Amino acid sequence: MTANLHKSLSTSDKISYFCCMKKKIHVISFQNPYPPNYGGVIDVYYKLKALKESDFHITLHTYNYGNRTADYENLSQIADVVHLYKRETGITKQLSSLPYIVNSRRDNSLIANLLNDDAPILFEGLHTCYFLSDIRLKNRLKIVRTHNVEHDYYHGLYLSAKKLKDKLFYALEAKRLKCYEKVLTNADYIMAISETDRDYFTNKYSKVIVKHLPCFFDDEISSDNIITEKFVLYHGNLSVGENITAAKWIIDKIAPNLPDITFKFAGSTPPEHLTQTQHEHKNVEFIVNPDDKTLNQLVRHAHINLLITFQATGIKLKLLKALTKGAFVIANSQMVEGSGLSENCIVANSPQEIINNISDLMSQTYTPEQKNLRHLPSNAASIKTLTSIIH
Repeated sequence: MTANLHKSLSTSDKISYFCCMKKKIHVISFQNPYPPNYGGVIDVYYKLKALKESDFHITLHTYNYGNRTADYENLSQIADVVHLYKRETGITKQLSSLPYIVNSRRDNSLIANLLNDDAPILFEGLHTCYFLSDIRLKNRLKIVRTHNVEHDYYHGLYLSAKKLKDKLFYALEAKRLKCYEKVLTNADYIMAISETDRDYFTNKYSKVIVKHLPCFFDDEISSDNIITEKFVLYHGNLSVGENITAAKWIIDKIAPNLPDITFKFAGSTPPEHLTQTQHEHKNVEFIVNPDDKTLNQLVRHAHINLLITFQATGIKLKLLKALTKGAFVIANSQMVEGSGLSENCIVANSPQEIINNISDLMSQTYTPEQKNLRHLPSNAASIKTLTSIIH
């Protein structure tokens, strides 16, 4: 299939064509997936790893910004070719009807690189879909991995934001994303990260094939005996409003009622007003910007991983990490919504329910036999789902 084809191919025609090709794929990631230490990049990294182990030749297109630096040595372990693009941020990218997360990732060199061959394209997140509707990609097999219903996610950020400028940005971005989402009609497949999201996209875009593709993650189960310490852990990106709100809620509603139990909060770049609370509560401790080794040790040695969210969007990678690497897990309903993992942990919502469960569990000795891993997704099963639609 080359640029001189004059007729439009159906999805089944595209699949038949690509079955005859060498196993190649383009993956457009919204951010540099190494190191895989937060949210969506964990899913991207382990998906690339699984594709590589399935003998795919991967051309990775990604963006490098923030405090992440391009580590070509490690990226070369999960991709054969790496194209790095600059994300164009700033006020000028705000002055558009396009969502900021999309407009700041438009780069003409990306489409030029995509046109170097006819391999299928995996778009990671709505962020990367600027060229999804481009006529030059009309006959390409196009798969979009949705990590959230993005406008719902940004509406949640709007609700949790404290500063006026942040609230204005998130409110505007949510509206732009809701309007822009119809670009997904140009995809052959939408691969939703949760069952709830699958149902939403199925109902919204009936002409596109929608499948549930569980998230990819470090799914190796800790088999050694876990020696826990008597503390409760909450971990997450503490620069994100959603996680700041959850941490503050635990500090205000739970920690003061259990003064003899230490509550540890681990995450990147928490605001000062949050870290200052450890001076007000003797049983509150912050571990700021932990490296992977430190975070894994905290998850593993916590007697209880307490996971709270008030924004039920996508699926929470921290939940999977706690279930596979840690001991007891307490989560609220929003944390497990749409994940199918409610049976794998103790679900509690009110402060009193959580306090009672923490008190009960602290008196118990954890053993691996207590770990319930039914319905836990596996990378092996997920990669079969993904590769089955490519070949």
